[in-house]
Amino acid sequence: MINEEIKTKVLYYFPSPIARMYFKLFTEECAKQPSLKLDYILATAETISTLSGIIVLCECREYIEKSGVRLGTSLTNDFKERFMKPAWGSWLHFTEEGLKWLRESNCILTMPELHDFYFKANGDRTKAAASLYSLLTLRNKQEHGKNKGLTRSHFTQLCEEAFSILSNVLEPLNFIINYVLSFVSSIEIDKQRRESPIFAHNFKSITGSHNEFLFDSKELKDYMDTKVIVLKQSSGNSRINLDPLLVYQDTEGLSQDIFYYNGMNKSKNAVYSPCDIGKSMKVSAFERANVLITELEHLLILFNS
Repeated sequence: MINEEIKTKVLYYFPSPIARMYFKLFTEECAKQPSLKLDYILATAETISTLSGIIVLCECREYIEKSGVRLGTSLTNDFKERFMKPAWGSWLHFTEEGLKWLRESNCILTMPELHDFYFKANGDRTKAAASLYSLLTLRNKQEHGKNKGLTRSHFTQLCEEAFSILSNVLEPLNFIINYVLSFVSSIEIDKQRRESPIFAHNFKSITGSHNEFLFDSKELKDYMDTKVIVLKQSSGNSRINLDPLLVYQDTEGLSQDIFYYNGMNKSKNAVYSPCDIGKSMKVSAFERANVLITELEHLLILFNS
């Protein structure tokens, strides 16, 4: 049973990586192929896990850089191995262990609701977090061929069960509409004599399931990093830079999409995968390749210290 209120909020107000994947569940193609619909239900849950892992790692990075404290061993012990080849379970691990460490460190998060989305007051996983793990288990069964040979009716039933579990995730994730993913494309400076400078930021709002990102411009008294994706509170000034783990690519002649970091080989050649359209790209293909490579190396050093 589809909750129309949740459906509308996800499609129009959730971050685009989630909204675009969720949109596919309601296409004619998925209606005709229950097995494909199941794939996209699982992909939506994986996207939520990946995005939360990216946010938490960037929160940890910013706190370490500002405070100079050392990370807890729960994140550093096998960070390099997980980060070099991040699977769905790895992003959940980064999220949970990072949130625990940030809470123990009394860090004020850009998105404080994320902790209560994953953990109850007693430290146990919430129903939403447990639901993500249930969907991960189902995806692993899919990948290991345990659902091969199932009939259309079996896949239809699996879809209904998986969609119900996904709803257990989406409903408490409603707080995410109070935050905006934005690509800071450029800044224009206006400085009058005897007055403080005004920084006019040009944004592309990465929200909803539509193909075009809405343009906006806001005047701020300080400046943000440019050519990066930031997560910002809608009604506050708190924000977090998600570079180099979430990247917006708009170079002419290349795939235009949001790309997330998806691992690297032993030579540290990183790969980025699209959140919606296009193909995976090596980091060297990006316009900001040198910056991304430097920032990825910085993360490895920071989290392995």
